[in-house]
Amino acid sequence: MNERLVVDASVAYKWLIPEPLTPEAMRLLNGGYVMCAPDFILAGIYNFLGRKVARGELTSDEARALKIILDGHPLTLKPYAALVDDAFDLALTYKRAVYDCLYLALALSEKCRLITADEKFVNGLKGSPLESTTLWLGDI
Repeated sequence: MNERLVVDASVAYKWLIPEPLTPEAMRLLNGGYVMCAPDFILAGIYNFLGRKVARGELTSDEARALKIILDGHPLTLKPYAALVDDAFDLALTYKRAVYDCLYLALALSEKCRLITADEKFVNGLKGSPLESTTLWLGDI
């Protein structure tokens, strides 16, 4: 297949912790996709794991083990600093969070689609010129 995709943190979380849509997220790992993300995704994922530890849902050792698993995933990281201006413009135009628009800006610069488990984000772009740039994880 070798389709290129930008993956956001809502998808990457599912590689680590079973949640709704985890089977679909796991298919990305075995489906021959070439995946990338802005490098700040790591901070989001580590924060997610840290919150799980704080709530008693994971131990620190389990969180560290999941971090090691994540380090083995085939995700190319791209510097987000080069995307900030475009992401800001997208956020203002489409009234979305800059954080989410960083992924969208990367998808546009890479000429591929953004895959996300954030159905609200995808639905918020329906009817816009960027509708075909986003893909909800539940649709794969």
